[in-house]
Order: sequence, then C-alpha cells, then structure tokens
Amino acid sequence: MRFSLRLFAPFLIATVIICSIKPVVAEVGRPASARSVPEFIAHKRKKVAERQEQEQAQEKQQAASDKTPVKTTPKPVKKPKQINKTKPVKKVIANKNTSKKIANKKKSSKKVARKSAFKPKVYIDKVRYSPGEKIMVSFKASKGYGENAWIGVVPSGVSHGSAEENDLNAVSYQYMDKQTKGKMTFQAPIKYGTYDIRMHDDEFGKEVAFVTFEVKESTGTLALNKKKYKTGEAIKVKFTAPSWFSKDAWIGLMRSTVPHNNVKLSEKHDLEKYTIDNRINGVMVFTVYLYSGEYDIRMFDSKDGSEITFVTFVVE
Repeated sequence: MRFSLRLFAPFLIATVIICSIKPVVAEVGRPASARSVPEFIAHKRKKVAERQEQEQAQEKQQAASDKTPVKTTPKPVKKPKQINKTKPVKKVIANKNTSKKIANKKKSSKKVARKSAFKPKVYIDKVRYSPGEKIMVSFKASKGYGENAWIGVVPSGVSHGSAEENDLNAVSYQYMDKQTKGKMTFQAPIKYGTYDIRMHDDEFGKEVAFVTFEVKESTGTLALNKKKYKTGEAIKVKFTAPSWFSKDAWIGLMRSTVPHNNVKLSEKHDLEKYTIDNRINGVMVFTVYLYSGEYDIRMFDSKDGSEITFVTFVVE
C-alpha cells in the first residue's frame, strides 16, 4: 500500500494543481478561438474600421504633399560676355594742327571728286566744212585708255556707244598713241551731210566723246595778203561765201584769245566787223589801230549763227 501511494502521489498533486488553475485562466480571458460568434464579428469590424481610418489618413496626407509646390532654387545663368567690336573713339583735342589736318582732308576729298568728274572732250575749229577741207581736231583723254584708243570721222546717223559699230562705219580714223591730250588733222568727207568726230577708249571698247560738224557746198573762205602786219597798217581780206549764207552773215576782227564757236562772245569782243550782204566773194579792209599780238579774222554764217572759218595774223 505504501508503495502504491508513493507511485501515484505526484500524479495526484499535479491533477489537483491543474484543476485549481483552469478556472482562473477561464476567468482572466478566453482565447479568440474560444469567444462567442457575436463578439468575434464585432472585434473584426472594429479592426477593419481602424484600418480604413489609417488608410484614409495616409491618402489625405499624400494628397496634401502633392499639392504643396516644391521650392527649387534655380541655378544662376551666366550672362555671355559682350564683345564690343567697335573701335574705341579717340578723343580729339581741337587745336591749330588738327584744324589744319581737317582742312587738308577736305581739300584732298575735293581733289578726288574733281578727278572722278573728269570728262574726255573733242574740239574742232569750226562746225561747217566744204568737201575735202582740213578739220583741225584737239582732244583731252584719260590715262586709263587702251593702247588702241582712237578718234574717227563717223556719219551722225550711226548709233552712238559701240566702238566696233563706229569702226565699221568710220570714214577715217587715227590712233591716239596713249596721249592724254593732243591735236589731229582730218579731211572733211566728200559727200555732203552731218558727221561726228568720235573718241573711243580702245579699238573695240566704247565711245567716250564726240562733236558734230556739217559738210556743205563751199562754206566760205578767208585769205590774207600776208601773215604779219605793223601797228596801224591796213589789213586786206579776200573772202568767198556760199549762197545759203544769211543776209546778215558777217566777218569780224578780234584777238585770238576770244573763244571759238561762240558767236555772242565773238560779237562782244570784236574790234571791227562788216556784213557780207549776200555777196559770194569780195575784199574787206580793216583799218582799226592794233597793239602788238595775235589776232583773228573770223566768218559767221548769220548774226547769231555759227563760226564758219578764220585766219590768224600777227601785229608787230
């Protein structure tokens, strides 16, 4: 009996302890699995509600953070360096030397303008010639003309401008030989008509200047009995004149310095004159007292007409 009690005593003690603890645990709180159904459902709903509230709060916080602008500090932009290409203006202190330099510059600019304004020219001794009569030509040309620059007699009906066209129709011509000024002698064409003396800058270049003359039946002549006279000596002049001259055509004496081909100046400066009165030939005597020097006897086809011819003499 003692042996059996010793063996079963521990088991009995454990059973008593367990039985005493079980009611206490049941009173403190039952596990979720041991709860009733209504309590379990209410607990779940509470948890779900709490989770939803947390999610809504997180969404509001996220939305608020998206709306608030993020402040960013822009990087400073470097301005490109401005390169001033214009040269610095030097200050000029006005004094006598600078004023002289400015005046010299103005003079030089005027000289350049004058040089650029140069125009080539051709001159003749009169505007009417008889067939075969000598034509005295003088000219002024530019240095830049070609080696074959030329002057020629061309009918006025030929169009102006082209040296090649003028060359095909020229009655006669002469080369200028690189001269910038000079004199030439041409012979008037045999056929009556209007002609030009035309200057060209090269053989096949362009026309640069011209002057017009007319070839008619005998245009009138003047002849002196000698070329030199003494002061106070009478000067006898023989003349011939064509029938087409005006009744008031005239012959006058004047100094050689009076410009040619200008009837108004010739009439203003004549020392003595006579009208031709439709005569075709005759003799005129000029008795005006003259000082030493060169003089001309000139013939005009009318009172306000053209200079036809002239002769020159010297008073000693």
